[in-house]
Amino acid sequence: MCIFRRALERRVETGLAGHRVAVEPLGRGRFREEWNYRVYVDGRLFCHAKYFMGRGVYRPWIELYSFTDEWLRHRDDEEFLASLFRMVGECLGIGESLFIEYVHDPLLTREMEKAHDPGDTYLGRILRRAGFDRLKDWYIPEGMWEGGQKIEAWRSSR
Repeated sequence: MCIFRRALERRVETGLAGHRVAVEPLGRGRFREEWNYRVYVDGRLFCHAKYFMGRGVYRPWIELYSFTDEWLRHRDDEEFLASLFRMVGECLGIGESLFIEYVHDPLLTREMEKAHDPGDTYLGRILRRAGFDRLKDWYIPEGMWEGGQKIEAWRSSR
């Protein structure tokens, strides 16, 4: 079951690839279908998350952003990151989007600037391993709500 739905009203923890992952609700976002969270790994803040559950023709999506230095601690643990993205992807249907901000990782930022295809990058390989495809690198201006440069990955498998 979707960890973000389980964490709508209380913090939820689970074991994942040798680590403890916790999702803590922060409350609703700008829309009634949007929720904000903090994500912790082994008791340390890892990133923030925004989960839009969908409405009418607008499909659900999740964004992971504001990564802390914990990202660098776990950067080389591809098994863990693939497991984390797979777990997050359980909240999405086939063809729904996961956005991952990457400005916190200077190596990945340089790799993205040089890559012809985001799928050929370190993060792209992990996302494909986690069941995502059709990767796109972009910046989405939303009137000061857009955050940083991010990869969008569409869910391709369960």
